[in-house]
Amino acid sequence: MEGIFLQMEMKNKKYISLKFKRYLVNSIDFKYNPEYTGGKANMDIDFGHSMAIKNNEARVSLRCMLFRKAKKEEKPFHLEVYTTGIFEFQTELEGEELKSILRQQALNILFPYLRALITNITGSSGFPPIVLPIINVNQLMEKQSSQDESTH
Repeated sequence: MEGIFLQMEMKNKKYISLKFKRYLVNSIDFKYNPEYTGGKANMDIDFGHSMAIKNNEARVSLRCMLFRKAKKEEKPFHLEVYTTGIFEFQTELEGEELKSILRQQALNILFPYLRALITNITGSSGFPPIVLPIINVNQLMEKQSSQDESTH
């Protein structure tokens, strides 16, 4: 797979060259809820991410969970998908500035792959396929993070 290459110059004249080498599917957990009676199930969705940086390589993981409490809340199934993108980078950036740029760009690149996986899995499960809307994943992560902080 030929990677995506991105080069950006920041306001402070520092740069980052980022190459998306490939993505991996870490895990797929699909559990049918046999107690589901076929009623209307409102979608609940949860995202999470993590990042590991070593030398000039970043591994960014994106998790998506649909219908977290399937049995308890009368949902058709529970689905959790983890993907990881492997990125190579060259930059003068450091610390939090580097992590922030890597996270933002990597999540934007990974989301379409995760979205397609979810559509394929749900469409192959005997249920109508779920097509996630195109969203700003970074904005959603920030919103979920601020909600998590406000509940503690």
